[in-house]
Amino acid sequence: MAIWQVDFYAIPKENAGCSVDSDEIYEWRKRRIRQINVDFLEKTDSWSENMELYGKSDATCMEFDFENSVLDSWFCRLDLTTLDKDLLEKIIRYIDDNDAVILYEDQIYSTDIETVLSIIKSSAAARFCSNPQKFFEDLKENSKDY
Repeated sequence: MAIWQVDFYAIPKENAGCSVDSDEIYEWRKRRIRQINVDFLEKTDSWSENMELYGKSDATCMEFDFENSVLDSWFCRLDLTTLDKDLLEKIIRYIDDNDAVILYEDQIYSTDIETVLSIIKSSAAARFCSNPQKFFEDLKENSKDY
């Protein structure tokens, strides 16, 4: 993950009650996703034969990981240097259409636009993008505590 990217998992809504410490929270094996084909991101070559990648791994993308040809987990990455409102809305709608919610930093979030925007705005990636120099100064200042 690049410093200007926000990463999260899309998990089935029904898994929202699972412990975030459990691998079970990521699992899609018990249910079918409505569609894997992401028509608003280009399908690209993946570094793994068990993964379908839409978008570019160093930019905005979705990664669908399979185990024995069955969807196991779904990972999303948002590149804040190129993300626009239209693409963000498509991603959110796609997640919502597949009865999923967002798992970000061990917290579960709904897929409404206000919630997703608050995740983005409070992220380290947003702090970096808004002022890279201050981001690194703050990082240096906070590292003195360790």
